[in-house]
Amino acid sequence: MLRLPQPSMGLGAGLNFAIAQSLLAAIGGISATLYASEGEPGELFIGLLRDHYPWNREPHPALNPEAAAGYLYNVFRNPLTHALGVFTERVPNSSRRYIVARKDAVKIKRLAPGGVGLEDLAIEALENSSVRPPMSATLTVLPDRKVLLVEGLYWGTRCMLEALTRDSNKMQEAESFVSRIV
Repeated sequence: MLRLPQPSMGLGAGLNFAIAQSLLAAIGGISATLYASEGEPGELFIGLLRDHYPWNREPHPALNPEAAAGYLYNVFRNPLTHALGVFTERVPNSSRRYIVARKDAVKIKRLAPGGVGLEDLAIEALENSSVRPPMSATLTVLPDRKVLLVEGLYWGTRCMLEALTRDSNKMQEAESFVSRIV
């Protein structure tokens, strides 16, 4: 999917939402199996990102890890999972929701240099580099909008999983959990 869009081949869509949804679903699954097997889903998701995502390697780490993880869960993951990507907010002091008035208030963007997807070398850099490739922040939070960069999330999710698997205590817990359910 990172190779898209490819307009010369008649493939004009970048699949921003599909890539983001896949990565956020993977984070959710990892949080509930490898990170911890007990707890509320949102707490596990946020905990995994807080504890193992490479926030310190972001170009401008303005948000603390807890807040950044909360935005990924509440602003991006939940709407993609539960509301077909319709970004909503709660009415203050109510359980009712309303659609975000400005359609650009939440954005999932791609690098797509020149309107085409990434070349193989750029994808390999995302998959192999321990140094964050040059790109904007994974998550940008401004008063009027929140922006998620797919390629940043892709690189960070891989680094997060590597960091988690180096945590021997978490891996022992995961092995114990998996052995009880298999």
